This record gives sequence, C-alpha cells and structure tokens, in this order.
Amino acid sequence: PDAYHLTSWYLEASLSVSVFVNPAAKILNVVISTKNNYTANLYTTNEKGQIQNTITKRLNAGTNNFAFNIASLTPGLYFVAVRTKVGISKTKWIKL
Repeated sequence: PDAYHLTSWYLEASLSVSVFVNPAAKILNVVISTKNNYTANLYTTNEKGQIQNTITKRLNAGTNNFAFNIASLTPGLYFVAVRTKVGISKTKWIKL
C-alpha cells in the first residue's frame, strides 16, 4: 500500500464524523469520535465547496457532541468537515 492509502486508513480508524437529525432545519448535531485528543477545525461548506462556518474545538478521546444553529443557512446540500493534524473527515447533510 502507498502512503495515501495508509494515511486514509489511519484517519478512518482514528476519527469519524456523523450528523443528526438529517435533514435538519434549525439545529445540526455533530458527533465526532476519535481515539486521541486533538484540536480540530470544523467547517460547514455548501455543495460548491464555499465555507459557510468555521469553528475550532478541542476533541477528547472518545465521543464528542456539538450542536450548531443552522437556521440562517439557505436550504440545500452541505458538508461538515473536521480537520485535525492527521487529516480531514467529512460527511454530508441537508438543510431544510
């Protein structure tokens, strides 16, 4: 395996991101599970890749729960991306 696949595998094994309720109208709950402590940048991007929101959070090993007010966003397809020193993990969600 090449370095890209090893890095991708390590990231998937050490960091996962999920959202609920999806689709969401006012509040988006983001759950980030990690095996290590990290400082992370969380980005919300629209389907064109334009950053809508950015926030920095401290992640603790285990499950981390965050709630974001999304009421001001226009309806459509969005992504939540979590960037740590080991890479980026993202998931998509729909704003009603």
